[in-house]
Amino acid sequence: MSFGQIAHVLGDPLSGTQRIFDNMMLTLSIMFPGQDKAKAQMLSKRAYNQHQAYGPLLKHIPALAKIKYSFDSLMEAISSPIYEAIDVLDKLATGDLN
Repeated sequence: MSFGQIAHVLGDPLSGTQRIFDNMMLTLSIMFPGQDKAKAQMLSKRAYNQHQAYGPLLKHIPALAKIKYSFDSLMEAISSPIYEAIDVLDKLATGDLN
C-alpha cells in the first residue's frame, strides 16, 4: 500500500471524520538491496558509452557527449568518500567483509 492509501485506512484525511481514537502503531520497512550488481551494470554501460564517445560516431550523434558527461558525473558521485563509507557500514552490518 502507498502512503495515500494507508491514510484512508487510518481515517478520512479531508474531513477528519472516521479517525482512530485508540492507540496504534504504524511501522515502515525499507529494503535496500545490494548495489554491487547495479554498480557493475552501470560500469559496463559507461565503458560501452565511452568507447562510442571517442569514435567517429560522436560526429554524427552529438548526444553521446551528453550521455558520457552524465555517466562521468554519476560515477564520480558514486565513488565519493561518503558512498564508500556507507558501503563499508553496509558490509559490516551484513557480516560480508570480503
